Amino acid sequence: MGSLSYARTSGTALDFKAADMMRDDLLHARARLAPNDVVVTHVWGPCPRCKDPIDVLQAFHPNGDEPAPDGAAPYPVDVACDCAAPWHGGASDMGGCGATFRLEVPFSDPSLF
Repeated sequence: MGSLSYARTSGTALDFKAADMMRDDLLHARARLAPNDVVVTHVWGPCPRCKDPIDVLQAFHPNGDEPAPDGAAPYPVDVACDCAAPWHGGASDMGGCGATFRLEVPFSDPSLF
């Protein structure tokens, strides 16, 4: 932490690193079904690229081309680093180090969030 500059970064290596961090209980993620088949996801922990803390809450609305999720299979989510570290030097209104990664987010008990 502290010396990594902003760079738009994505790809399977970052996806695998994020999945490994989730498996090792360093990065956390959960999803839940909300009314009208909306999927709400929460991803938090260290960014797989810069290691600064992230806390990303997203809502996904169904479109007519995809079946509504049933809550049994993990939900694929693209997550962008939203860390507040000022040293990245990226777009001031966006925040983050520029990393985007994909996670398969498991559904959890709706009472958890």
